[in-house]
Amino acid sequence: MEFHRGLVRAYDATTHTAAVLLAGSMSRVLLSVPVAQQVPPDHMTQGAACAVAFFAEGSQGLVLSTFGSPPAPPLITDEWGPTLTLTDIMRGWSEDFQGDTLDPRLTLTTAGGGTGTLTDSSHGGVYYLTVPNTAGAYARLFLGSGAGGFSTIRMAPQYETIMLARMVPDRLGTGQAMIGAIEIGTSNLCQAGYSSAVSPNWIIWSRDSAGAQSSTPSAIPVDPSTWHKLALTINSTALTLHVDGALACTHSTNLPSNYLEPYCQCYRESGVLNVLLDFAAVIPRPT
Repeated sequence: MEFHRGLVRAYDATTHTAAVLLAGSMSRVLLSVPVAQQVPPDHMTQGAACAVAFFAEGSQGLVLSTFGSPPAPPLITDEWGPTLTLTDIMRGWSEDFQGDTLDPRLTLTTAGGGTGTLTDSSHGGVYYLTVPNTAGAYARLFLGSGAGGFSTIRMAPQYETIMLARMVPDRLGTGQAMIGAIEIGTSNLCQAGYSSAVSPNWIIWSRDSAGAQSSTPSAIPVDPSTWHKLALTINSTALTLHVDGALACTHSTNLPSNYLEPYCQCYRESGVLNVLLDFAAVIPRPT
């Protein structure tokens, strides 16, 4: 049996279940967690601290009690840039790369000798992307699958998607460390992040179905050897990149269309490039 501290993010009085954010994680929200019968509904206020018991590995958990006065809930907005509501966060899907095996909802594709490895034991929950000094080499980690995660981003006026990633973009050489989305089998794509080909290195880049492409660089400087929080907002009229909570750049030409699949990518420009990734999220929402 294991016990964890958490915060009540939402409560359903009809089913006596709660959405609980586990302590130490800004992304791991457990949904429909049963609440012990001895816990009164008026104690299950948003932001209340609670104790969650897990009786076996992989079990759903049980809220045993609440304690203390409800603190103000942590704001993801301050850290990432885009304004996100609690509903947005609960609607989204995220991965923090904890555990000994990669989540089956994630799929790695590579070319030219690129690799991707879960290095939980040595880095404490990090996915390691690397490419050799080979023209066209890349390692691309797709976020989600049709079976169990958000696998598509819809480019339509009624929707937008926010992609989040925390990464060290350049551990050794030169290249690209990007988050983005692509329509499989076509040239439709959009991506944003670090590129050693531009200065000061942050950039948004897109290509439409006709093959026309364009990009917008940012004036924000980058230290490629440290962790950065990237937030890419994707909709049918514009792309917006926030870096460490600050607006880096916006881009509105040659945007892709249809349905796109989100990914995190390490791509070779010259030399060798290594990328460390310890958090990624895909948050779709109506506009």
